[in-house]
Amino acid sequence: MQQLILSFDTSTPCGSVALVRDAAVLAEFRLDVKHRPHSDYILRYARMLLHECGYALQDLTGLCVVNGPGSFTGLRVGLATVQGLAIGLSLPVYQVSSLLVMGFMHGPSPCLQYCLLDARKRELYGARLQWDTEGPKIDQMFVLPPAQVCDLINSHSSPYDETEPAVLIGYGGELYRELFSQACHVNLCFSGPATQYPSAAGAALLCAHWPASVQTAKVNNIQAVYVRASDAELQRGHTTALH
Repeated sequence: MQQLILSFDTSTPCGSVALVRDAAVLAEFRLDVKHRPHSDYILRYARMLLHECGYALQDLTGLCVVNGPGSFTGLRVGLATVQGLAIGLSLPVYQVSSLLVMGFMHGPSPCLQYCLLDARKRELYGARLQWDTEGPKIDQMFVLPPAQVCDLINSHSSPYDETEPAVLIGYGGELYRELFSQACHVNLCFSGPATQYPSAAGAALLCAHWPASVQTAKVNNIQAVYVRASDAELQRGHTTALH
C-alpha cells in the first residue's frame, strides 16, 4: 500500500512542511520565520504542496511532526496543527525528536555524534547519538551551557587518545565553534550547512527508513519534548516557593 505522509517541523525559526511518498520527497517548503509566526503559513503551504502534487488531504496515510526540543511556541503550533488534522482525518501520527532528525540527516559515522541546537539563554539543546541495526537512537539528551557540553564531550571520549574524532551536528555547534575548538580535547568535525536545522522532509524520511527509531502516538498522546521548563513554569515555581 502506498504511504503518503504530510510532515511538519516548527521546532526552530527555519520551519518546514513536506510531502513524502514511499520514502521519496515529493515536495518541501522551508521558510525562515524569525519575524513571523509559524501559524501564518504551515497549513496554507501544506494545502499548496498537496495541490501541486495532485493529492488531497483524504489521500494521506499518516502525519509526522517534529516534537522538540526547540521553540516552545513553535512546537505548540506544530503539534496543535497535526492534532487537529489527525482528529479530522483519523490518521496515525509519528512524532520525532528534532535532534534525532538532524543526526539522521547527517547519517551514520564512526565518530561520536552530538546534535546541538541553540536553546537561547546561552544554553544548547543536545543529544549524543548511537546508531545500530535499527537506525539512530538518542543515547543522552540534555540542555546545558556550551562549556558544560564541552565537559560532557570530553568525558565521553578516551582520555588517552586526543585524536579520537567527534562530529558536532547542527547550528548549536557552529554557534560556539571557537569555544568547542579550544575546550574539547578530541578531534572535532563540524557538520555542513545541510544539517544546521531539522526539516519536515528529514523527519518523514526517518519514519520511512528507520521506523523503529520513531514513536507512533495516538492523537491524544501527542506531546512536545521541551527538555527544560518554560519561563512561566519557572515563575510559578518561584512564586510557590515564596509562599
